[in-house]
Amino acid sequence: MQNKVNIQEVRGILFGKISQMKDLDGVIDLFLQNIRFFDNIDILYVNQGESNDLSKPLKLNFDFKKGAIYSNFESNEIYILNQEAVLNASFQRNYSFGTLFDISVDTQIVSYIDRRVRGVSNSQDINDVVDEITKKRIYASSMNPTPYLLENCLRSGTVSKETFRNVYNFFKTLYISHSKSKMLPQFIAYIKSKFIVASFRSMYKRKVFDIFHDRYKIIYVMMMKMYLISVKDTSYEKKVVECIKFCDEQLKRIPMAELILSFEFFRKGTELKFFSKFQKKHKNMKIVIENSAWDIFHLRILDIYMTTVRHKKARLTLPFFFSMDKRLNDIAELIKFKIVVVDHNNKISHPFFSNSIVTDTMKAYKLEKYFTFEAHKRRISQKSDLDCLIRNLEEEIEKYEIENTN
Repeated sequence: MQNKVNIQEVRGILFGKISQMKDLDGVIDLFLQNIRFFDNIDILYVNQGESNDLSKPLKLNFDFKKGAIYSNFESNEIYILNQEAVLNASFQRNYSFGTLFDISVDTQIVSYIDRRVRGVSNSQDINDVVDEITKKRIYASSMNPTPYLLENCLRSGTVSKETFRNVYNFFKTLYISHSKSKMLPQFIAYIKSKFIVASFRSMYKRKVFDIFHDRYKIIYVMMMKMYLISVKDTSYEKKVVECIKFCDEQLKRIPMAELILSFEFFRKGTELKFFSKFQKKHKNMKIVIENSAWDIFHLRILDIYMTTVRHKKARLTLPFFFSMDKRLNDIAELIKFKIVVVDHNNKISHPFFSNSIVTDTMKAYKLEKYFTFEAHKRRISQKSDLDCLIRNLEEEIEKYEIENTN
């Protein structure tokens, strides 16, 4: 057991060093020097304009004319580095491995398609969305309504008849648009929808989705705390210090993406259109924050898919999120990855972000003590009660509204 713990600690230190590398050569050098610790681990790195025989680039090209497809990475020039690639590079220059592309579509798109199918609305916005989704593409089979299913399942604890209808109408519309037949695609869509819905119900009962639900709760907690801090008439420095102390002392973790969004909001406020309703005297803020947290949630779980969505012929899963919501897509640009270490041994991904606002702020205000490996070990040895934090923050928001919106 002791050896296993030591290996995990060494890997944690190495992952941290990789995140600080400024170029691909530095990552490769560190990897080669410590290759024995990288068994069954993939390193995905973004580095525009640089190539190396030991790292295999994946050039991604999607032809969506409207909306944006979000891959978590700041560039579509993604390099893959792992033990197998290095060991084969010396005698097999064209070494390659299977990659599964998983394209989740925004919940709004699923709802739009359902309304179009049922004839509830024939607006131009809805028609534009449906027309964009149903264009013939070789990767259409990778498109799925997982965000819609997952959100509704976590919200209600089951998959309702309405949710099944939306899922079925999504697949039916997609399959018919890619087939000369009418009946066969409908039958296939029905069978697939039944299978997926049954799987979701089973996984929910077996608590497979707990990791996703906890991710949502963390986002919701952070968005509520961000709002409560933002309405105070204090300096940027005091806001970020309060936010980091809350993460360290109460949340017991440092969620980097949520910190990035919080710090960006402390600086720019409602200039970030996604947070346009996060104002001092706006009513029903609990609902506003809850809905915003669900939107961010769909961006923030893509890295989890890298270890949970697997295919027998694919070593690696690259998940994408497609949305036609410009405000959400703008937020997505703030939390892009420069590197992800995918640890298949423990089914955990370790993302590192290209946005430097947190690290710059940490250095400016001498907050390094919260980001040391020792501080990380201390936090993970403790446990926070997310449900209790949620109740307390919701009560605080309700109290604030009563005092300030009358």
